Amino acid sequence: MKVRSYKKGDEAGILKLDLISENHPWNRRDKYNWTWKYKGPNPFGKSIVVVAEDKKKIIATFAIIPINYRFKGKIIKGAHSIAMIVHPKWQKKGIIKLVVDKALDLAKKRNIRFVYGYPNDDAYELHKIIFDYEDVGVQYFYHHDMKKIKKNEYLSKIKEIKKFTKFQGNFINTIKKEFNLILDRNSNYLNWRYISRPDKKYYVFGSFIKKQLKGYCVLKLYKERNILRGHFIDIISGQKNNFAFDELINFGLNFFKKNNCNEVNLWLQGSKPFQKILKKNKFKRNNFRRFICKFNDKKLKRIFKKEKWYFTMGDTLEIY
Repeated sequence: MKVRSYKKGDEAGILKLDLISENHPWNRRDKYNWTWKYKGPNPFGKSIVVVAEDKKKIIATFAIIPINYRFKGKIIKGAHSIAMIVHPKWQKKGIIKLVVDKALDLAKKRNIRFVYGYPNDDAYELHKIIFDYEDVGVQYFYHHDMKKIKKNEYLSKIKEIKKFTKFQGNFINTIKKEFNLILDRNSNYLNWRYISRPDKKYYVFGSFIKKQLKGYCVLKLYKERNILRGHFIDIISGQKNNFAFDELINFGLNFFKKNNCNEVNLWLQGSKPFQKILKKNKFKRNNFRRFICKFNDKKLKRIFKKEKWYFTMGDTLEIY
């Protein structure tokens, strides 16, 4: 058996392993998603993908995707760990520890100061006990059942964004001081994450006043059996002057109503003003995912608290 970094052509074996090992129906990985996610133009750097190989067959894998964050005007190098997969015949034999240890060691060598993740129930204890991840909190789902949707007049002009320009992407610079800890949403990242994804369609809308972007939302339609669900994948505006957030929420709800969605979900933490707007618009918390983090720089533990960390669905690259 050999534990090594990804090499060209491994994706076929990784996807085959995924089909054998994972039985959930949600957003199945395919070669288009894999290429976009791990080999696409992520402005924060190349992904770390490690595999275990036995007799030229991939039997385990783990990946880490670099994602930079802003804290007090400074960039902190971070990453999102995903896709811990082990062949059923090789589970509980210590193989995954070798794979994950190598990936985390490579992350340290690249000065990645923290690695966060959203493990499923089976992997949660493994991440904490074996790999020294720590609880940040739980990420709540905000849910809207779509029974009562009202139409509103908007102060801003809401229109579709086909591509984020540098000027539009830099609007985050005007509001960054309003957030304690936030993903570096620059135009290159937004275009890679939302505009160029090949396997799923995102609907991106911006709130504009006099051609100046005041906020944006990223919407997605998701069919699960007989339920058509709307997702607010990402949404942000200024917090102090948050009319754009309210308008984008109402615009999105009407968009989902026109598309005959049965319900709407989103994640949102790290902003009390935004959470108040969600409550005003009849969103209720109804489920959660565990949110964990491995701190290569232990000083960050004091900073990276759930209530300070602005986070939406789009900040995880695994499911949404």
